[in-house]
Amino acid sequence: MIIKVLIQIELLNCLPTLIDEYNLSNKPKLKLDVAVYFLSLFNSVPTQYRIVEKGEYIIEEDDYLDEDELHIVSLNSQKMKKIHADYNKYFDFFLKEELIILSKDYSTESKESRKYRITDNYLTKKLRRYTIKDKTFLKNFINGLTREQIQKNEECFKLRPYLLRSFDVSLKIEHSKAFDECETFFETDYRKYSNGIRLILEIYYKLWSFSIKTKSDNRLHTNFTRTPKYLRKYITYKNENIIGMDIKTSQPYFLCVIIKAILLKDKKLLEAIGATQVLNGITIDELFKLDVNKDELIKFVLSVLDVDYYTTIQEEITIKQNEEGKYYRTVQRKNQKGVFVTKILDYDTSRKYTKILLMEFFYSGTDSKIPEVVELKSKIPSIAKIFKCLEDNSIKKSFLLQYIEAYCLLDVVAKRISEKYPEIPIWSIHDCLVTTKSNADKLKELMVTYLAETTTLTPQIELETWTSES
Repeated sequence: MIIKVLIQIELLNCLPTLIDEYNLSNKPKLKLDVAVYFLSLFNSVPTQYRIVEKGEYIIEEDDYLDEDELHIVSLNSQKMKKIHADYNKYFDFFLKEELIILSKDYSTESKESRKYRITDNYLTKKLRRYTIKDKTFLKNFINGLTREQIQKNEECFKLRPYLLRSFDVSLKIEHSKAFDECETFFETDYRKYSNGIRLILEIYYKLWSFSIKTKSDNRLHTNFTRTPKYLRKYITYKNENIIGMDIKTSQPYFLCVIIKAILLKDKKLLEAIGATQVLNGITIDELFKLDVNKDELIKFVLSVLDVDYYTTIQEEITIKQNEEGKYYRTVQRKNQKGVFVTKILDYDTSRKYTKILLMEFFYSGTDSKIPEVVELKSKIPSIAKIFKCLEDNSIKKSFLLQYIEAYCLLDVVAKRISEKYPEIPIWSIHDCLVTTKSNADKLKELMVTYLAETTTLTPQIELETWTSES
């Protein structure tokens, strides 16, 4: 067994000499393969763990980070120790030779891991593949994955095997074309370049890694969920392109189901969508007793189900537009240093602007002072009351909506489809089910039917087509 990793060419060029010099007067000696592996984590970890995780399409978190923060990697000492008992000697060596810098030390209060980044001399350089062959070091891995990741995979197979069974040898990527497109981002967006190349290697070498974060969103996280749209067009299964079936306005849709349950005081509906696994009896009773405007809520539900709420709400809120015709917002966020950063974010379309704004409303606290959120709350005060009730009962509305989404789409709908039509390959990308082109129409039909049966509301499903010709 061998492992393929990515490392900056300049780093790889200087490492052998630096290690040889170190080994002349130090024991135990450092090994090149081990050093390369640890340095490669600076290129692989960001593809699996976002620096800030809040939700798939909410807020463009990178916009609020300083340039150097985009490349910071948090590395857990206990996980590193499982890979190599003397990992700290390697990191001390990296720091001494100024290959990496310590961005933030371990905090006993927050229990945050140490955070590092590669120094500027090597940070945004070209990457190359390196083959790990050291037999002793390779004993810490199984089929190219850490033992911890193998355990996570096994846990996911127990919970949602029907969404993982098609991660097999038939799932491929046109790696040459994909690599060529990644190269185009080298000068303009290094993070996109490095993450893209790493994801191509994961798919090409079948390094499947899965996780389910039951305490954050209950979604299934896979190589697919980390793969950006521009790379999906190069992925095939049994020589067919893959196509996504996306729930239109997904979280507003599931909010509509909650609203219906509240208006009808229907606890069985909340049970059917998995909401009672998050909401306790007291919270449900308080939601049912809320003084809400029925007409306002019904109008919201109908606009989500029958029209396009992101377009509808545009008529009721203030949208700024610059001289170039782009829609924009001025926002403030704390960066990782705790300093407020002011940014102007622009959007190509008014729909994207309102989509981001609505998600901001869904994720912000009810006491948010963000002007656009305050304005939106004034337009839909009954929904704001529902959110306030959830917050008062220590329920994160983002978690509730994502949990319901995952339960309905993955644990009910995808499972039913898989049991009845085992010949249809299915993967998931959060609020989207994915299959091959020949099965797309059937999967879309089944999604609409089974989601409507589960939630009692008929969703709108959009096809996302990814082909190398498009």
